[in-house]
Amino acid sequence: MHDQDSAVPLSLQRRDRLQTLTIKCHRNWNGVKNGGWRAICRLARGALRALSAVIAGPRRKTSVAGNCTVATSTRGHRRTAFDGWLGRGSMFVLSEAGARRLVGAAGARCGGAIVDVGAGDGEVSRRFAHLYSDKFATEISSSMRKALKSKGYTLLDTEDWHGSQFDCVCMLNLVDRCSHPRAMLRSARAALAPGGVLLLALVLPYKPYVEATADHKPVERLPIEGATFEEQVGSFVAFMRESGFELRSWSRAPYLCEGDFAQAYYWLDDSVYVFAPLEAAK
Repeated sequence: MHDQDSAVPLSLQRRDRLQTLTIKCHRNWNGVKNGGWRAICRLARGALRALSAVIAGPRRKTSVAGNCTVATSTRGHRRTAFDGWLGRGSMFVLSEAGARRLVGAAGARCGGAIVDVGAGDGEVSRRFAHLYSDKFATEISSSMRKALKSKGYTLLDTEDWHGSQFDCVCMLNLVDRCSHPRAMLRSARAALAPGGVLLLALVLPYKPYVEATADHKPVERLPIEGATFEEQVGSFVAFMRESGFELRSWSRAPYLCEGDFAQAYYWLDDSVYVFAPLEAAK
């Protein structure tokens, strides 16, 4: 999802990963001989996760408060699919209390229907989706769709989901990861019921990366400018106003991602907003 430029050839990165896996398996095997079934389970889990990383390609990084990693693929949707199969790569943006506070500060109420667009495994919105009576989601990955079903989401078609009306449309770290973010925002506006709000999260600094395109660049790049976090927030809010959305409330939050062999968790700076359609905000 969010990435750094790497000067190391892919083949060398995979070789290093295999060497790391060999070393860790050797250490874990010594634990197997002395630790019984629990150690065997740890070894098997580690091997599966490492195999996923090697096959799907290395994670790509960006530098925000250090080197931060979130799951993405250099080969289309393979990373997302493997994460879904292995039940890993979960992320955290907002708690239930945080969502209540943001939505409440926007003058909106929880309740009715919520849709998480590009929901992944549903872990990000799961923490507050129960505040709404009906929860829906869209997702391309078949393995992630299976995870969403298990969490009680009703799945909608990724092409015509905006034909329905929702009290809350969630786009959490999506507009910098899709090819046509402007079109996505127009769909969100069309899908908002009267009094509904758009709950949107965006990692800053803005560095779009699209898994599905050959060059990993969006067809539509958002006009976000500025050298600092605050300047980019102001630029994005101005763009959203031009797109027909009024800012109601916002917050800066740590975007946490499940880690890898090197580190348990990685983090990025997320800007989280609640927008209302411009005419409704007047």
